[in-house]
Amino acid sequence: MRLTLLATAFAVLLAGCGDVTEPTARAADAPNRGHINYAEPSVTISGPTAIYTLADAPPSDFTWTATVSGGEAPYTYQWEYSYNQFQWYPFQPTTDSYSTTNSVDFAPEPVTHTFYLRVTVTDKWGHTAGSGTTVRVWAI
Repeated sequence: MRLTLLATAFAVLLAGCGDVTEPTARAADAPNRGHINYAEPSVTISGPTAIYTLADAPPSDFTWTATVSGGEAPYTYQWEYSYNQFQWYPFQPTTDSYSTTNSVDFAPEPVTHTFYLRVTVTDKWGHTAGSGTTVRVWAI
C-alpha cells in the first residue's frame, strides 16, 4: 500500500512538470513570458543638430548614428527624414544587424531650412523603440 501511494504521488508530480523540453521552449520565448533578464530596447541618435553650408557649394554628407541598448539582436533599423514631420521618407531599405549601432549619411541642400530625422529599431522579438532629432541647416 505504501509503495503504491509513493508511486502514485511520484506519477502525479511528474505529470505536473510537463514535457522535459518545455524549459527550453520557454527560454526561447522569454520576452513574451516576462523573462527577468530581458530589457526592452531603447535607442538614441547622435550627430549634428546644426549644419552650416556654403550657399553655392554642393551638399556634403553628414552622419547620424543610432545606438541601441536593451532588446536582443538582431536589430532592424529603419531611418526616415522629413521636412514637415508629417510626410516621412525612408533613407534606405531597412537593415538588419547584430550591431548595437547603425549610421546613416545625408547631404542636406545648401539652403536654410530645418529637417527631421528618426529611426525605428525592432529587436528579434518584435519589440520596437524609436528616436528622433531636429536638424537646422544654415546657408552662409
